[in-house]
Amino acid sequence: MVGINDVLDGKYRLLRPLKRGSMGAVFAAENLSLGVPVAVKVVRADIRPEAKDELAERMVQEAHAAFQVDHPAILRVLDVGTTPRGDPYVVMEMLRGETLAAAMKDHGPVAPEQAIRVLMPIAHALVTSHACKVVHRDVKPSNVFLARTSDGRIQPKLIDFGLAKALLPSRKRITQEGNTMGSPAYMAPEQIRGEDVTGQADVWGFCVTLYELITGEIPFEARELEVLFTRILFDPPKPLREHGVHDEELW
Repeated sequence: MVGINDVLDGKYRLLRPLKRGSMGAVFAAENLSLGVPVAVKVVRADIRPEAKDELAERMVQEAHAAFQVDHPAILRVLDVGTTPRGDPYVVMEMLRGETLAAAMKDHGPVAPEQAIRVLMPIAHALVTSHACKVVHRDVKPSNVFLARTSDGRIQPKLIDFGLAKALLPSRKRITQEGNTMGSPAYMAPEQIRGEDVTGQADVWGFCVTLYELITGEIPFEARELEVLFTRILFDPPKPLREHGVHDEELW
């Protein structure tokens, strides 16, 4: 695995780890040619080869998906490459701020008007993404980043296109129909059933995220995954008014 002060392709010096996971890591880095900060996601070198190959392909897919969609509320992917050991990496714009999930944990639910203001840019980003035939497939609070701009504004951004699918005949599909991909509590019924998904799955994830931001709760909960999936498939969500939110038009 690469480490601090390593330079990738003579262009990107890794400065410090930002996030580590079971399959890889994200580093704060510097583009040496331009002297600007970037973020670099790298696949771990010590995972089993078949998992590494699939993850590497997902990273390339993430880069291609993000490249196809140009929108201020979508994280910009700047470059792709491989380390000296042959491990793929993706270079992204560096964001400063926090995820919506972290903000919700610290501050709790917000009024419907504020929630809509926060998430409207994400809705527009999804419209643009779907027009480019790209489905995110994992819309949730931890994949919405509240980036702080240089002038102090908050720019919500949709991040992590690792599960994205390009709905184009020429693009190879990594997952086959029948596989379940996504974060369980935010998954649309067709994802749970293992069916092929369209942009409607992103609409579902967006609505679950909006519901949680307004009420402080996800619409379907269960300790066991099978029970959770059954509730998503067959149960109606609790109306907003039962959470003390009286906005029938929004509901």
